[in-house]
Amino acid sequence: MRSWPGMSEFLRRLVVAMIVGLAFAMAGAWSWAVVAGLGVLAITIYRYFPRETPPPNALRYDAGPSQTGPDWLGFVLSGLFFAIPIWAARAEPAFGAIHPAALLTWPLALLSVAFWMIGAVYAPYWIVIERDGLRVRSAFTERVVPFADVLRVYPYRRAIPRWLTALAPMLAGSGNFGTAGALMLARPRKGIVIEHRGGQHIAIASDSFEKPMEQIMAALKANGLSVDPPRKGA
Repeated sequence: MRSWPGMSEFLRRLVVAMIVGLAFAMAGAWSWAVVAGLGVLAITIYRYFPRETPPPNALRYDAGPSQTGPDWLGFVLSGLFFAIPIWAARAEPAFGAIHPAALLTWPLALLSVAFWMIGAVYAPYWIVIERDGLRVRSAFTERVVPFADVLRVYPYRRAIPRWLTALAPMLAGSGNFGTAGALMLARPRKGIVIEHRGGQHIAIASDSFEKPMEQIMAALKANGLSVDPPRKGA
């Protein structure tokens, strides 16, 4: 077992992000056929890059909202913010290859990488309900959680990072109203945390995981485990 099971998912997205960034940067300098070809190449790699196959009975997140959506939002935003200083320099040759606007937009490109990183974390994640416990596979490790070792199960609720919300006015100002609206309307993440002996905690988000979560809750209940009621204000 590799120490980083989700490596192929991170590599897949990194390659696609670099191709998308190159396509944005070279738009207007290279022929549109070449730029379109880069787009097709990015989609092909995203679709067919070798990945590990989970067990047939594994419970997984719905790929659309948990992976594909965040992935392509991140590819487009990071590629766009990366390309803007190159476009500006091309329009004003006195600035050379890179326009000083890079000081403003490249940090935003780096922040936008967080969107496809979200997809890279969700893609290799799966849970198998076994007779004596749960086998949980994440992007970084695989763990077995025996039901007998579970100390308690409690709900959690987490809001999206403030810096992501802070991007909304900038996106609206650049004409990306749909993306800006999506950030402003983004709901907090909800789920459960399984605490077991040894002090370890395993968080399982319920978004895009509704039916698998029902199966997990049923398995916990069948083994005499219930979810603590949410705390006031949570």
